Amino acid sequence: MANIQSKQQIEKRVRFIMQEITNAACRGTGLVPTDEDKVYILSLGDELKRLSEGRNEVIWDKKGRPSIVVNIFLDEEARLSYLSNNGVVIANDTTHSVHPAFMVDGKHIGGFRVMKFSWCRWQGANYDVSLYNMDPAWGVSLNGALTNVDNTNASQVNPEGKHMHVMTLAEVAYLSLLCVRNGFQPRGNDNYGKSSQKPDEVGEPGGYDFGGGKLYEIKTGTGPTSWYHDGTIFGVSDMRGNLVNWIAGAKLMNGKIYIFKDNNAASPNRVKADFDITNVSTTGNDSDKWVSIKPDGSFCAAGAEGCLGYDYSGSKGDAVGGHIVTSLTPQGSDSEGYIGTKLATLDADEGVSIPDIMRQLTLAGDLSEKIQGNLYARTNGERGLHVFGPYSIGGAAGVGYRNFLDAPAASNDDTSSRSATLIPAV
Repeated sequence: MANIQSKQQIEKRVRFIMQEITNAACRGTGLVPTDEDKVYILSLGDELKRLSEGRNEVIWDKKGRPSIVVNIFLDEEARLSYLSNNGVVIANDTTHSVHPAFMVDGKHIGGFRVMKFSWCRWQGANYDVSLYNMDPAWGVSLNGALTNVDNTNASQVNPEGKHMHVMTLAEVAYLSLLCVRNGFQPRGNDNYGKSSQKPDEVGEPGGYDFGGGKLYEIKTGTGPTSWYHDGTIFGVSDMRGNLVNWIAGAKLMNGKIYIFKDNNAASPNRVKADFDITNVSTTGNDSDKWVSIKPDGSFCAAGAEGCLGYDYSGSKGDAVGGHIVTSLTPQGSDSEGYIGTKLATLDADEGVSIPDIMRQLTLAGDLSEKIQGNLYARTNGERGLHVFGPYSIGGAAGVGYRNFLDAPAASNDDTSSRSATLIPAV
């Protein structure tokens, strides 16, 4: 009982600290705290880092705004041998030692700091900042997310601030596989303010109400610890439901998969223009351009003949099954429906192999078929990727939710994003 009480006391204290950080930021202008409140936030951040044993901290961007982040370090859990769990989650890869999330521009990094919460909304405006108990930012497009981060990095208000990037596919994939490997996949707001898996789990209502007891979003981080990726108050919040998060480093073009190698989408050298669909590799050897994947796991020119993509299983109806292919005829229009299938059991066309890298990037299911969430896709034109699932989708949400339905310029009342920053190698 003493240990349980201690955990409860720590959680209560951490929530208090995070709320005080939020309050102090909100007393400033544009979430930039006053000098006095900055000192206060620094002291709170020190306590948060101590209580979390270094897993959480407060960082500052170049606009001088604080964000609460989760530190994901290059450690034993980053090794593919750990994630594979003897080939249960992903294949035992003998080519690489660590997950691609920890490789940027051909070098190992020390890890990455991911925003603990989705971007937030304050006084009617969206901010690319991670604060507790705030309405999440909504109406965000992928193009808008990339622009926001570029604008933040270009600011000279706080030149010593961290260089941010839109969270990448590699980073999301690593955290998702870690959840599967460790036997805990978070619940979340996937049923109008509550969990479809455990309806007594709820969060603090956000600013929109459908009426009739149906809520839209919940405020950032206000769900129980089972809504954090590792089941503790120190984890990443809302990796299932609430609002979908646009991420960088993966797109579909006419059904074919385009990615950036490793975690190169997170490189400090990347800017929005690099993610334009026309910035394609013609060889598969580029680190700063889109490439595609062959069935043998090698990289090739983006969209090249024989590279992997998604296609319908059966007739092109509404939310029909899909599979991994090397050739397809793109759908004629959005009216032909879309692919909708469980990521865990997504299979390949006859004679097509699913290489390890597809599972490492969660573009195909884990070998245990336990990853939760659906994959959705359209096979016409350019499609960005958002993850985790919205507040309304129930059992289709989860750490394995991958949605390639929308164009990069699209936004809705359930689209948000979050940022991350790299931890240098020691």
